[in-house]
Amino acid sequence: MSMHAMVQLDVFQIIAKAGVNAKLSSKEIAARLPTKNPDAPSMLDRILRVLASH
Repeated sequence: MSMHAMVQLDVFQIIAKAGVNAKLSSKEIAARLPTKNPDAPSMLDRILRVLASH
């Protein structure tokens, strides 16, 4: 489910476009998403943590 959300939101493309050595925070990634949800950075951070732990 987490992976599906990342693919649907093009998060991996956002990270790839930033460059090889880029370090984006979840807030910076969320700013590039088509959402107005103020909780998006926090939600994105949680999903990224789940993916990083597996």
